[in-house]
Order: sequence, then C-alpha cells, then structure tokens
Amino acid sequence: MRAGRRRRVGLFMGLIDHYEHGIARGVVRFARGRPDWDLYGYGWMFQAMGSLERWDGDGIVARIESARDADLLAGRGIPVVDVAGAWRRPGFRQVSNDDTATGRLAGRHLASLGHRHLGFCGKPSATRWA
Repeated sequence: MRAGRRRRVGLFMGLIDHYEHGIARGVVRFARGRPDWDLYGYGWMFQAMGSLERWDGDGIVARIESARDADLLAGRGIPVVDVAGAWRRPGFRQVSNDDTATGRLAGRHLASLGHRHLGFCGKPSATRWA
C-alpha cells in the first residue's frame, strides 16, 4: 500500500453475541486514533462490506466459524487477524484470551468469598475456550 492511501479494514463477524460486539467496540476505539482507516463490516456502525469474495480491502479482523471461510480468507492475500482461533491458516494472526489465567483469577476470587468447593462442567472435545 502506498503512503497516504486510506486503509480499508473489514470486520468479518455477524455481531450476534456479546463477544463479537466487544471485539467490534475495541476495533472501533482503536480505529478512532487512525484517521486514515475506514471500517467495513456488517451492522449499522460500519460501511457495508458486501460479499467477502468481492470486497477490496487491506486487512480483516475475523471470527472464522467454518473451513470454507478460513480458506476464502486465506486465499485473499491480505492480513487476517483471527479472533476465534479455530481454523489456523498460514498468514493468520491469532488473538485470544488466556483462559487458564482467567480460570485461576475466577478461582481466587471465589475462594476469597469463602467458597472452598468448586467444579467445572465441560466437554473434552469442546473448543479450547470451553
């Protein structure tokens, strides 16, 4: 990209849950400090992204939910920041929580409230964050 050109950054997520709304809010806050960024995506707060196959952008922040979308994004040849981490591809950057640290912090908090017996119910085959 040449100097002085506006950057077209896409958010590829449906904004259907609290997690995705949080990601979008963070990206919007970050972009406010970059006057050369234009944000695209789905929802009222973004310029329309339209079809991912035809969108002409410089990079994408994505919550990738299928192998098809992962392959499509990988084939675009633009930087991809994956906030789900379920479909790894060469060139994708991963952003995720430290779930082990979160669990320890929650355990310490509950113990500080006097709780001595804690449990977790999850599935062994679930995604890493479950």
